[in-house]
Amino acid sequence: MRHEGEVRVSWNRAELTAIREAIEVTPNFIGRLDAREVVRAALKSPRHKPVEFERSLAETLANRSSAALARQRPTTASSASGTATPCSRIGFGDS
Repeated sequence: MRHEGEVRVSWNRAELTAIREAIEVTPNFIGRLDAREVVRAALKSPRHKPVEFERSLAETLANRSSAALARQRPTTASSASGTATPCSRIGFGDS
């Protein structure tokens, strides 16, 4: 039996931005608009506090965004040492 409730996640601004982008590239799913609004409100908030999702929305978002991130092709951007930085692999590297 599943327990209903809320899921609280502490994400920094970079992580929130990555989640926002994952939602944007994810095909339509039930709850997508709600997830976008929750993340948008968290990004607009001047204070850093945990993001709260309903449990069913959190599960759907986790499944959909992880699938979208897995499908994305890693970038070929590299640092001066010739190796890709962790940020460049998810689209936040310096160009």
